Amino acid sequence: MIRFFGRSGTEEYQLAGEPVIGAERIRRHIEGFPPRPERTYQHHISTDHLIRVNGAEATMNAQFLVFSSVAAPKPEDGWQAPP
Repeated sequence: MIRFFGRSGTEEYQLAGEPVIGAERIRRHIEGFPPRPERTYQHHISTDHLIRVNGAEATMNAQFLVFSSVAAPKPEDGWQAPP
């Protein structure tokens, strides 16, 4: 199961949408993300992991950050070599 939470500033975390339960639904959920616009790249990191194990189940609480950037279009005559 994956549950997404978010907050703004110092507000309390709020559940964002319904939980995604089961391996097949998780796979479809991730595959269903909209395509990124051309020349847009994303990178993510997770920090502050707190993991609780209870028998065959575990839960993880972590900070998840996404960085997005947009690349400049390639010039018609190509990229210039550095000096």
